[in-house]
Amino acid sequence: MPALDAVRGADLRAKLAAAGVGPREAFAAGLRLLGAALHDALRGTLGMRPRYLAVYGRPGEAFFTDPALMERFRAAAAGSPTWENRIAARFLLHAPRYRRGTLERIRAPMLFSLAAQDVEVSPVFIKGLVAGLPHCRVAEHDAAHFDLYHGAVFEQVVADQAAFLAKALDTG
Repeated sequence: MPALDAVRGADLRAKLAAAGVGPREAFAAGLRLLGAALHDALRGTLGMRPRYLAVYGRPGEAFFTDPALMERFRAAAAGSPTWENRIAARFLLHAPRYRRGTLERIRAPMLFSLAAQDVEVSPVFIKGLVAGLPHCRVAEHDAAHFDLYHGAVFEQVVADQAAFLAKALDTG
């Protein structure tokens, strides 16, 4: 689930619907996040400690807001004594952005593992970028974004990746 472009590659409508946020709330949340990012960038320029946002939480206060993810993030916190539900707000100003032609310049075989119900990374966007590139393969799974890291879906993703790697390394 490559986050090749955090702006064009996100399914914003699905993301807002999952979080239960309408257009007015989304606009206000976006302004709060942008304000936090600009404030944090200024703090960084002045050598001050970062201003943090939650990784998971309410719209306008966090990057991930889908209520269905609450248990995933609780498990992450419980399973890792060093994980903290925070990230420097300035990350929003430097989120990944895809530059046209990048995938065409890479010659190595690539496998893109996609989640069909992903609202964080649009599978339609990724498939559009790799369409017609002979060195790119797509393995799409009937799952949501974070499901690819857990359980049976994770095992299938790993099996796909191992098979892809074995074929790519086959010199016979």
